[in-house]
Amino acid sequence: MLPFKSVRGEFAAKLLPAIAALVFVFSYVVYSLIKHSIYEEVRAEMHKAAQEVLSEAQEQQEGVRIEAPYGCQAQLISIEIDLDTKEDRSGAYFEQERIGTNHLKHLYYPYDYSSGHYLKVTRNITSSVALLERIRNIILFLNLLAIIFIPLFSYLYSALLARPVRNLSHELASMNEQSLSPVNQRRLPQEFRPLAHTLNTLLRRLQGHIGYQRELFIGIAHELKTPLAVIKAKNDVTLLKERTPEKYQEVLRHTNKVIDEMNKMTGTILEIGRAGYAQFDPPEPVNISEFLRRKVADFQLLAHEQGRVLKGEIAPESLMMKTQPTLISHILQNLVGNAIKFTPEGKQITLRARLLDRQLIVEVIDEGRGLDQGVDIFAPFVGKGEHKGAGLGLYLAKSAAEALGGSLSLQNRIDTQGTIATLLLEYTPPGKKD
Repeated sequence: MLPFKSVRGEFAAKLLPAIAALVFVFSYVVYSLIKHSIYEEVRAEMHKAAQEVLSEAQEQQEGVRIEAPYGCQAQLISIEIDLDTKEDRSGAYFEQERIGTNHLKHLYYPYDYSSGHYLKVTRNITSSVALLERIRNIILFLNLLAIIFIPLFSYLYSALLARPVRNLSHELASMNEQSLSPVNQRRLPQEFRPLAHTLNTLLRRLQGHIGYQRELFIGIAHELKTPLAVIKAKNDVTLLKERTPEKYQEVLRHTNKVIDEMNKMTGTILEIGRAGYAQFDPPEPVNISEFLRRKVADFQLLAHEQGRVLKGEIAPESLMMKTQPTLISHILQNLVGNAIKFTPEGKQITLRARLLDRQLIVEVIDEGRGLDQGVDIFAPFVGKGEHKGAGLGLYLAKSAAEALGGSLSLQNRIDTQGTIATLLLEYTPPGKKD
């Protein structure tokens, strides 16, 4: 027994008894049909022989043997027979007996029911029995060969099942982060195409993740290098000559300010790491309506403290959904935080949710200044508007939305000034398997 599970081994193990049973049943049916056919032919010939000699036999005395066609012998006899159990459609019945090495078949053909007289037709069927024995022995020999070759056939045939998996594995193994090409579904059997579709979806997500990570690392290096260069340049200038204590204090205050900015950026980078780990949390059943209402209550307190009004419009009343609430919280905190930051004091922010065509649509609508045209708002380290930070919030929110299998988009309002941030998630009922 192998210490690991093998699809090929399980397939062969299930195929072996199925083929063996099929061979044995087929052999039994074939032998039964041959036997029935041979005996039916014998019975038909004996019936014909009885009918041909019947008129001649009635003129003979009982017990006198009469030569009959088809190698039969006939004689008249008187016998009592239980007709309910032995007669066929013609009123006759057959018996078979063995005398030494000979097999005899007898036909009792009635010609006078009232007197109990029958015409007994006897035929030696030893050759037919011997033929049937040879056929049976041949079938048994073939079954024995089948028992030997069926396991080998099952194992070799099961290789056909493993071939698409090997091809798919080889294609995936030859990939690296520079060549994440999609799997060719047309070359795979129909049963493996859903797997290929899932892998292609994963590869697209990996490509996006790798691209964002590459851009992120470059941005981190650039953003950290710039303040370090400023600190060094400032210190070099300060060390060129003696300065008053006030000047040194000014330089130190500026240095501390730059260090605070670096600490803030470092905290954001740590947030990226936590968000990355959250992507691997297993989905769990969540009443998304109740979850969003709790978030609205939390955000209303935050908005009130900063002089804004936050309104919630959550529908339906109750909706169970299989998702990752940690990632949704991360997205909403960023979107609502940006809305509060860019919305003037006294203005309104709306958090709206609804289910449409098996998609959960969550919108954060503000009355701020709107988006600047021609700016990639999801690019890392790009400040937005007059409240510039590290520029990683929307980048992280978009990554979290993609990890949920959804999308995040922002657009300017057309009814008034402001922005609409839209999170689209596929609705997955709790009972559905991933």
